Amino acid sequence: MKDRLSQLAYSTNQLAIMMANSIGLVTENAKPVKFEGYDKHTPLNNDNKTNEDYTKLFSKLITRTANDIETLINSLPDEPGDNQNMTMMTLQSEQADISKKLNQLKVHVEKVHDEVDSNINVVCDLYLLTDKNKN
Repeated sequence: MKDRLSQLAYSTNQLAIMMANSIGLVTENAKPVKFEGYDKHTPLNNDNKTNEDYTKLFSKLITRTANDIETLINSLPDEPGDNQNMTMMTLQSEQADISKKLNQLKVHVEKVHDEVDSNINVVCDLYLLTDKNKN
């Protein structure tokens, strides 16, 4: 993965260099504009064939480098967050099931508690009755 990241960084830098050079080429070959109050005359560059060749060259290089970058990005492994999200969803589902079972057990324990409490009251009442009968 480190190698792919290094390749990605290198390709990104190459793309930036090519784009900067292409901007320089556009600037160099732009038609001069006359400004008021500025008399300096800049000679015109009429070498359109060379300009078109450079334009095609830069467009091919930029396109190829952009495709290389896209390929490198697609070859990177999935984010660990995707696996963590799947694990988290599984754990949340399990937690919901366990919570439901816990609530069912709570209801059952409350019923058993009420029955035990009722039986203790019956035993106490019987004990009191037998104790009264002895006296």
